[in-house]
Formats: sequence, structure tokens, C-alpha cells
Amino acid sequence: MSIFEQATRKQLRFPSTVGELSTEQLWELPLTHKTKVSLDGIAIAVAKGLRDVGEFSFVEAKPDPLKETLTLQLEILKRIIEVKKAEAEAKLLADKKAERKQKILEALEKVEGSELAAKSKEELLAELNSL
Repeated sequence: MSIFEQATRKQLRFPSTVGELSTEQLWELPLTHKTKVSLDGIAIAVAKGLRDVGEFSFVEAKPDPLKETLTLQLEILKRIIEVKKAEAEAKLLADKKAERKQKILEALEKVEGSELAAKSKEELLAELNSL
């Protein structure tokens, strides 16, 4: 069962400073932010909670429901962060390509303009008349 299927079946909620958030709401959060709720801030809090849970017994292997929930929450947060980072990187790459393409188009216009300016008056008039 996928982590997202587990989250929806358990109706998992994530604690934040603005209240509990659903898994779907996590996708709307920024990766980081200094003053607002962010994926990084929630992941740090969940990881801290997971560290604080501790083991009740090393002899009796009883699953701790809180530890299981926190582990699932952390896995979901890590996956969402991974996807959002990849999307941000892809957008940055696409933006750089678009900027480069625009510069090339501008350079082509300058080259065409200089070629046009290098023609004689007679050549320009002949070309104008042919259009």
C-alpha cells in the first residue's frame, strides 16, 4: 500500500502553526519560509517528535502506533519535498532555456538588421518593390 493510500485511509493530519493540515494541503505549502508554515518546518517538527518517542521495550516487540504515524508522516513529507524540489529545478531550467532563446532571437534580429543596413539603397529599393 502506498504512503499516500495509507494517509488517506487513516485520514492523516499534520500539525502546524495554523492547525492540522491534510495530506492534500501539504502540496500547497512552500518548501521553506521564515514566517509562514512550510514543508521544512513541519518535517522538522515531525522528525523531532519521532526522536522523542523512544522505545518502550527492547524485549517486547509491540508496535507503537504513535511512532508508526510519525514515521508515515515523515515519509510523506520527504516525498512531497522531493517532488516539489524537482519541479522547482525543472522550472528553473525551463526559465533559463527561455531566457537563452530570447537572447538568441534578439541577436538574430540584430544580425538581420545589420545585414539589411549593409545593403545599398538600390538593393533595398529593389527588395521593397519585390514585396
